[in-house]
Amino acid sequence: MKKIGFATMYSYRPHVEHGTYLAREFEKEGHTISYFVCSGKLNSCYTKELRKSDNIECIKCRIGSFESYSNNIFLTKNQNIEVTLKDDELRDLVKSSSYTLTRIENPKDKLSKKVLELQNRLMHSAGIIYENAKVWIGENNLDYVFLFNGRMDHTNAIRKACVDLGIKYCTFERTIFGSGIQINISGNCLDLTDLRKMTQFYIDKQLLDNQTKLASKIIEDRISGVGNEWRLYNVGGRQAKWPTKKSRKILILPSSGNEVMGHDDWSYGWESFLEGYEKVIEKLEIEYSECVLRAHPNWSETIGNAKGDDIADYYKEWCQLKGIHYIESRSDIDTKSLIKEADLVLLNGSSAVFEANYFRTPVVCIAKCFFDTANIATMITAQEFIANYTYDDVTKVDLESRFENCLRFLYILTYRFPQFVNKVISISTTRYTYYKPDNINSLLNMIDNGTLDACDSTFQGKLDDKSSTLNERINVKRKLIYQWVDFVRNLMKNGDR
Repeated sequence: MKKIGFATMYSYRPHVEHGTYLAREFEKEGHTISYFVCSGKLNSCYTKELRKSDNIECIKCRIGSFESYSNNIFLTKNQNIEVTLKDDELRDLVKSSSYTLTRIENPKDKLSKKVLELQNRLMHSAGIIYENAKVWIGENNLDYVFLFNGRMDHTNAIRKACVDLGIKYCTFERTIFGSGIQINISGNCLDLTDLRKMTQFYIDKQLLDNQTKLASKIIEDRISGVGNEWRLYNVGGRQAKWPTKKSRKILILPSSGNEVMGHDDWSYGWESFLEGYEKVIEKLEIEYSECVLRAHPNWSETIGNAKGDDIADYYKEWCQLKGIHYIESRSDIDTKSLIKEADLVLLNGSSAVFEANYFRTPVVCIAKCFFDTANIATMITAQEFIANYTYDDVTKVDLESRFENCLRFLYILTYRFPQFVNKVISISTTRYTYYKPDNINSLLNMIDNGTLDACDSTFQGKLDDKSSTLNERINVKRKLIYQWVDFVRNLMKNGDR
């Protein structure tokens, strides 16, 4: 039997519940479980900086943590512990958090005063978490660690502690479309290694009829504005005519880059997304006046205390400089109708690739991203690739084959890549029904082997000899004294909103 540690650090829904589900199932198999929880005495962390509040956030986080579900809790107990990491190592732990919290879009802003000052506030606390995580791992003699996210400051500190001590680990996250649990082996939540491997293997495998129906429902739900994705944007948008009178209709749909900024799996060969768009537009001999840029609806939202105005202004100023028609972030114009009418859509990694393929609109993507091996877009991610393409090359493509690939990729994202898809069932954005897994120990085997197995490996010509049915239902409840927490939280906004 193994000794397994679980850590979330931030009590965001539904991740603590997901972690508790996994931990309790491991415990039933005889493994020893230990939980790592922040005691709430640190000067700075992602949530405190996000909401600009102090002790009240610590209280809320403790109440929502593993403490409210389980015993055998290791609390960060030494706030004065010597931090052994050098400043550049500490800064690396908090960079991603600082980019997201400040919502920067221009890569040059990574060295801006507001970003560096925020990093300075986060660094020491991340170092304390790192040192306490090493103590937790050592005192409990852990064989494996299951960690939420692994990207944000404190979760990244625990991830580094695992790496430095040679402890096998994986990160877990809510899935894109709700059901199942996203697992990344030896990487944070942005790591694309296993998804790319799985996509490369399954993207040319024909779906079974029922699989095609399931994949089709996902995209149809997106078109209809329903489903259990974390956020749904532009629902019920106003139908509008194309806003310019040019012969060609080029739609630019940028998504925010701050969350993936600095991660190699999401990199690009340009100085910025703007340079990438410019190089592609000019190489394809597109006039800037033929372009329409629809600002992302997220940029008009305030996340915690972080507004998206700087991102919107960054793109708006570029559009004014180049003569591109700009549609405001808060506009109610229906983005899907623009995609449907466009001759070409330019993306930097947005999930709008699904709608574009649904409407049979060709796509060019200028950065590496989660769909870059799915053959659903022309990937032009650096200067060295751009010479290979003309406008006809990227628009006169087999759109029916791309849509077929799109359905296969949606099935990979929803039913193959996540684990326990038929055991962890989303009934709303944050509420789940849980069933006993067929073999929880398979996760440890995957971590040992360093690669993720598909939750569903069937396709035309290859039927699985295993049938996954709903086993007994599992109640993942908090301790009795804390059971009021979920009732109250269900009355509140989701996650970081």
